Order: sequence, then structure tokens, then C-alpha cells
Amino acid sequence: QALDQKLDEVELKTEKASVQAQEIIRAAELDPNEIGRVMESLGQMLAVKDEALHDVRFLVVKLKKQFNDSMDAFKVKLTDLGVPDTEFNGMGFRHEDLPT
Repeated sequence: QALDQKLDEVELKTEKASVQAQEIIRAAELDPNEIGRVMESLGQMLAVKDEALHDVRFLVVKLKKQFNDSMDAFKVKLTDLGVPDTEFNGMGFRHEDLPT
């Protein structure tokens, strides 16, 4: 959840920066063709970063799923060894929340 909050904050800051950049461009009366090329380049860079963020988010979900599966297997093994569920639950382990 903390990662999602940070990503949301970064997205908001990026939107604000974009608006500020557009205001600066208008105020400075810069060459529209050159600005177009710069904006296209920035768009490409942002697309690459968005893809990387998507990959990271996917990896986080995948790792959470693997953790939950490992914890379930660990609980089954402890049960097989005679450890009661109440003791396992008292160890503080909890499943990671997965998106629905």
C-alpha cells in the first residue's frame, strides 16, 4: 500500500509539473516546433517509465502471491508436525493483500 501511495503522489506531482511547464512555455514564447520535439521526446521517456512502473507493480503482486502461497505451505507443514493453528496465528504472520 505504501508503494501505491508513493506512486500516486509521484503521478500527481508529474501532472502539476506538466501544467507548470506549459505555462512557462507560453510565457517564454518559445518556438512551437522545437517545443513539440522536446515534448515528444519527454512523452517517449515517460512511456518507458510508465512501462517500468507497470512491470514493478506486477512484480510486487507476484511476490505477494508467492509469499501468501509459501505461508500457506508453511502453515500446513506446521500443522502436520503438530503445531496448533492458534500458535501459528500467534506468530504474527498475515497474508498480503492482493488486488481483486
